[in-house]
Amino acid sequence: MRKSILKIFLVAIVFSLCLSGLSAQTDSSNLSSTQFDMTGSPQWAKDLRRAEIVAFGAFPIMYLFTSYSIDLGRMLTDNSAPLNRYRTLGIAAGGSILLSLVDYSIVLIKRKKVEREIRSLPPGTTIIIRRPLNEEEGETLLPVMEIVEDPFEAESP
Repeated sequence: MRKSILKIFLVAIVFSLCLSGLSAQTDSSNLSSTQFDMTGSPQWAKDLRRAEIVAFGAFPIMYLFTSYSIDLGRMLTDNSAPLNRYRTLGIAAGGSILLSLVDYSIVLIKRKKVEREIRSLPPGTTIIIRRPLNEEEGETLLPVMEIVEDPFEAESP
């Protein structure tokens, strides 16, 4: 009887400590948000960051499908190798890296296509670049239009 009362008391203490921490976490009126900002970074760093996000995001899905495939193959062949876990991790990591390389290739092809379309415009064509009025508040405000006469003028030798 005493042990059950003690257990209930300990559970109540732990539960109350957990709830007391929640009120402190929800009151974030005076905390500043730190967001990852890459606006001044070179394009290769942005591409590397995107590849990292795609690879790490695809890894759990690749691991799930790889482990299922290896387990299915093991059941069909009655082969119980102790290295299946490492093989599964390796195949899943390789598959997620391959998927991020495919994503990078698609993005690179689209970027080159847009660049070719811009370069194929006749000289003197006005190019309008839209950006938010106030970049801190995002694109909720009306966009400001910036007119660029020749966007590749500075790149020419």
